[in-house]
Amino acid sequence: LALSTADCEGLCALADETSRTLMVGHTFIYSEPVNMLRDYVSEGQLGELLYVYGQRVNLGVIREDLNALWNFGPHDVSILLYLLGERPVRVSARQFPVLNRRLEDVAFLVLEFPSGVVGHIHESWLDPRKIRQFTVVGDRKMAVYDDTDPESPLRIYDKGVTSLPQPGAGGSHALRPEEGFGEFKLEVRAGDLLIPRVNAREPLRVEIEHFAHCISSGDRPRTDGRHGTEVVEILEAAERSAAAGGQAVEIERRDAFAGSG
Repeated sequence: LALSTADCEGLCALADETSRTLMVGHTFIYSEPVNMLRDYVSEGQLGELLYVYGQRVNLGVIREDLNALWNFGPHDVSILLYLLGERPVRVSARQFPVLNRRLEDVAFLVLEFPSGVVGHIHESWLDPRKIRQFTVVGDRKMAVYDDTDPESPLRIYDKGVTSLPQPGAGGSHALRPEEGFGEFKLEVRAGDLLIPRVNAREPLRVEIEHFAHCISSGDRPRTDGRHGTEVVEILEAAERSAAAGGQAVEIERRDAFAGSG
């Protein structure tokens, strides 16, 4: 949406003052596999979420005007916010100019969310493979979204880890933090693989149709100005963290999360 949180907030205020529809082009939010994955998450089909990680790497165009974080990061941060429906409380990041230039070619982000979910993002334009993936790990099932696989972009794995009671543990299957090491046992569970059918449409077309609909109806865009502001705010925090050697940076609490409506 912009290169600073302050500019984003200014655009949002201007849109409100002039009764204009402000929408940022985070195209992957309009991808059918991403929306299906969000439904799996929000409906609790994966169970309680544990962690999420995304990769966007390739041996591709090496930019001279911005680094890998700002080139790729808006896509993956926007997807992560959309999937989880909450904003992180802190961000830590490291960036490296491995080609010995002014701009960083590789970035690693860790985002901590109030629900306890941990997100990790890896961005690079210096990698032997083209990977655009998100992996979501729940305590019941796990899911992989692969944007480079047109036939099977979404896979649901009936896999997980179950805690089993040990003698004298009271017969409970719940894993309690106060229990000692000998009072529980973890068992890996592997079940079926589900590859749901995805009736995919071109995300850019869906995005433009959604924008036109919001203009004519007055509805709030899925990726409105506040959502765009959240993404830029996180990228700025990641830059500050990287400049401080990876030290975690707190994200200010807002009254309403941008992706909640």
